[in-house]
Amino acid sequence: MTIAGAGTWTISWPYPQVIFTDYYTIGIAKDGTNLKLYELVNTSNTWTATEIVTLGVTANIEYVEVTGFGQMYTIAASKIISEVLTVASWIRNPAGGVTAMETAAIPEFATCCNFNNQALISGVTSTDPNWADPGYSAVHWAGIGSFDFRIAEDKTAGNRPIMPWDKKGHGRVFKLLQLGKHVIAYGDGGIAALSPIQQPTTGYGLIPLSSAGIKSANHIAGDEHIHCFISSNNEICLITPGPSITILGYEEFVDKLNLSGDRIRISYVPSKKRFYISDGTYGYVLNEQGLYSINQLVTSAGDYRGNVLCGFFDDDGDYEARIKSDTLDFGIRGLKTISVVEVGTNYYHDSGSSKMYGRADYRYSYQSSRESFTSGKLIELNPNGIFTPYTQADEFRIMVKAEDYRNAVINLDYVKTRVKLSDKRAIRGLYKTS
Repeated sequence: MTIAGAGTWTISWPYPQVIFTDYYTIGIAKDGTNLKLYELVNTSNTWTATEIVTLGVTANIEYVEVTGFGQMYTIAASKIISEVLTVASWIRNPAGGVTAMETAAIPEFATCCNFNNQALISGVTSTDPNWADPGYSAVHWAGIGSFDFRIAEDKTAGNRPIMPWDKKGHGRVFKLLQLGKHVIAYGDGGIAALSPIQQPTTGYGLIPLSSAGIKSANHIAGDEHIHCFISSNNEICLITPGPSITILGYEEFVDKLNLSGDRIRISYVPSKKRFYISDGTYGYVLNEQGLYSINQLVTSAGDYRGNVLCGFFDDDGDYEARIKSDTLDFGIRGLKTISVVEVGTNYYHDSGSSKMYGRADYRYSYQSSRESFTSGKLIELNPNGIFTPYTQADEFRIMVKAEDYRNAVINLDYVKTRVKLSDKRAIRGLYKTS
């Protein structure tokens, strides 16, 4: 992808990034020591970057958020420095140019949500008397049909001073994001849904959700239909309209990531129903089938004009296709011998070199750590898709890999093991009678 104009568009993790609003395609890129925001326009597969605003020194920015309101959008760059929230925010005017916050009607804010064209903000910092001591977990909403957050000027404007997890002004809302008929507030101590109400006055009611919070605004992504977040318990979670939270887990994969807000990035591609998760060293995709690792370390991705997948990524150079089973004991404790593994597969590579390999990893004691399996010998599959590990242990994990998935056709239908029960110390009477 070619980008004409200023800015550094080669990967220097976690930049550059691309953000898609309902009208604009936004690029965030380094320029020297500064971080800048650009509007990107594509013509015949050549992108032109037009500089809009300097966000600040890159080292002083952890999270950049852009929220679209048609031909207007808001910009916020923030980071906690020495336990103080530092924020710079702007509005991109429909007629051109940007207006820096704060104004008499709008304070500076770290996160903004467009909920049916009404703006909600949090992470407010201000010295204006209108916003005295707002607290980082306070949520404010603008008047209906305006962008004025002052209650004295518009009775449909309002605020919720603190979230349930706030502790004497030290709680924080990292992110506000629409989900169905609610706005979800993601904080450092919990998650809550804000639900619009009409009586006794217009505003938003609070529905606390049973979930741990998040560690950074970069730990959450999604659209109005689904969100994915990494909780402060290092679990990958999904939240769908209801709202309903599903804890998927995957802690063993999350634990590998550098979860600093300066490193981790999650982005969502609605047309593919994929969440990309990376810290610049490991890359994962979460889709409807589950979580898998990829060689692309994605800083950001999305749909251009609703149907073109694009974004920025680094490449870790790992092009093997690998799949490994969960822990297998075949329903019987004690020593077993795996003599044969049959792999129902088809693998064809354009180079003509289409080799697949398998192995049986093993361990002997349940008292070992979760990842304490010993790697078995890697064996090439014969032309029938069979390999013979001849491995004896209590528990196994079967792994199959292909050398290169690029320019290849790979299908895997099944993996069957042939097991011999060589240790019958725990058997008394009949077994496996069903």
